[in-house]
Amino acid sequence: KSHYGLVWFDPSVEIKKPGLDLCDVRFTNDVIVSRTGWGEQDSVVALRSGWPANHEHADRNSIIFKAYGERLLHDPFKAAYSYTLPHWVLRLTEAHTAVLINGKGHQYHDGHEGTNASWAEAKVVFYRPSEHQLIVSSDATEAYRLVNPDVRFVRRTLLFLKPDILLVFDRVKMGSVKAKVQLRFQVYNGDGKGESDLNKSGFLIKRPLASLRGTIVTPTPIELRSGKHAVPSDIGVYPFIEVEANESLDHHILSVFTAQRAGKEHGTVFATSSGSQWRAKIEHNGQVKNVSINVDEDVPAITVS
Repeated sequence: KSHYGLVWFDPSVEIKKPGLDLCDVRFTNDVIVSRTGWGEQDSVVALRSGWPANHEHADRNSIIFKAYGERLLHDPFKAAYSYTLPHWVLRLTEAHTAVLINGKGHQYHDGHEGTNASWAEAKVVFYRPSEHQLIVSSDATEAYRLVNPDVRFVRRTLLFLKPDILLVFDRVKMGSVKAKVQLRFQVYNGDGKGESDLNKSGFLIKRPLASLRGTIVTPTPIELRSGKHAVPSDIGVYPFIEVEANESLDHHILSVFTAQRAGKEHGTVFATSSGSQWRAKIEHNGQVKNVSINVDEDVPAITVS
């Protein structure tokens, strides 16, 4: 019905499947995408680092995780283009799988100028892909400091153990005033079938084809809660999980995720947060991984065996 829908076909172009070199990509705008393949059951992890752009969201250092045919960590759809509408909130940091400090996200405009670019920047400071795993670290300090001048350090590090284990380490440092830190995890519910359960140390996100179990490790007390964004139900129901760490000048929070097909059990996660060397042992779907993280380094040194 549109001339833009024309498909051009050149029979001289050879059809080729994407190679392994495209499974891990750092784009020029510092967006990271890591995948295990191109089928419905394959896994994809995406990290939104980089600089502002027109029509953007307040989503620095937010992540998306898809596995076994389901979006398990989500970036909500249908954000409003006008700040006067209630679903404008879907553009903000709190509606992404991202970090909040004292309940506030990083810098973003108020919408009076439309959906123009903000001033918020993030930068990938470490990137090491391989066939079986990915380690990437992104710094978003300046984006949060524009909201709270006492912010000294905001960095998120991902370890993706392909195909279905994901570790996320968040470090937030303040200058002189203690702050609470919240981690938001968005649940895909576009079909009304997104569910979540909470427990003392983590949560379970359930979708019809797969589930995601999250285990939270931190030396400070945490509180877990679930909620929904203040959006009219005729637009959609947007649930999320929030992990809140008590006030501190220096936050260290490790989230260990395992993805699993529906009807199958998750493996085991055992993690300790003693001193500067944090350790996690994950046994899941035939993988047995021992992970060590030096949490005191600006770019956490990670070893996997």
